[in-house]
Amino acid sequence: MSPYHTSAPKSVVIFSFSEDVQAWTVNVLGTSHDTGQVADNGGGTTAGTVITAEVDWTELYQEGQNRINIYGQDLNGNWSSYEG
Repeated sequence: MSPYHTSAPKSVVIFSFSEDVQAWTVNVLGTSHDTGQVADNGGGTTAGTVITAEVDWTELYQEGQNRINIYGQDLNGNWSSYEG
């Protein structure tokens, strides 16, 4: 079975970071790592590592009104900023 197909309705988000991170989060809406609905998150990873995250349909709002934001925390503890 393909890793991109599940029986439950989900969206798959594939991304990587240009530098090592000690944590990451995928949020629906919000304007920082600690706002909005957390859809998926994880621990440290090295630069260039491909990450596959999932957003469940229950974490989405009205169709056309969703924005998925990805944030990473660098090794100094700083979270990436919202680039609206």
